[in-house]
Amino acid sequence: MTRRAAMKAVAVSVLVLNLAGCSPDTVAAFVKTIGTLAAQLATYFGAADVAAQLVAAAATVVTDIAEWQSGSAAADAVQAINDMIDLVDAIPVRGPYTVFVDLLLGALSGLLALLPASAYAAWALAHQSGAPRRAMVPTPYGGFDRGSMRAADVGLLAGWGRLQATVGPTVR
Repeated sequence: MTRRAAMKAVAVSVLVLNLAGCSPDTVAAFVKTIGTLAAQLATYFGAADVAAQLVAAAATVVTDIAEWQSGSAAADAVQAINDMIDLVDAIPVRGPYTVFVDLLLGALSGLLALLPASAYAAWALAHQSGAPRRAMVPTPYGGFDRGSMRAADVGLLAGWGRLQATVGPTVR
C-alpha cells in the first residue's frame, strides 16, 4: 500500500467514525439549546407564535438527525434545519440584537455543514430563490460525536453570554 493510499484510508475511516459516533443525546441537547435560545429571543421581541414554532422545529431537527444517522437520507434533516433557520431569520430583532440571530444562524448552518455535501448543496440551491436570508457563516464543528456536540453547546452558551454582556439587557 502506498503512503497516499494509506492516508486516504485513514481519512475515510476518520470520516466514518465521525458520522458513526453520533451521540443522539448530545445532538438533542445542542439543538434544544439552539431552539430554547431562539424561542427566548422571539418571545423577547413579542413573537410568541415564532417562539412556539421554534421549539417544535428543534424537536423535528433532533428526530431527523437521529433517523439520518440510522441510515435514512439526509434530506429530512436538511429540511428540518432549514425550516428552523427560516424561523430564526423571521425573529423581528432590532438594533444590536441582530448579533444574537447571527450566532444562532451560525450554529444551525454549522449543523448543516456536518451533513453530506450533496445534501448541503441541495440546501443551498433550494434557498437561492425566495426571501433573501442573512449571510450565514457556519460555526465549525468536529462532528456529531459526544465531545463535538458538548463543545458546541458550551461554545454557543458562552457566545450568548458574551453578547449579553456586550449588548445590554438580558434576553434569556
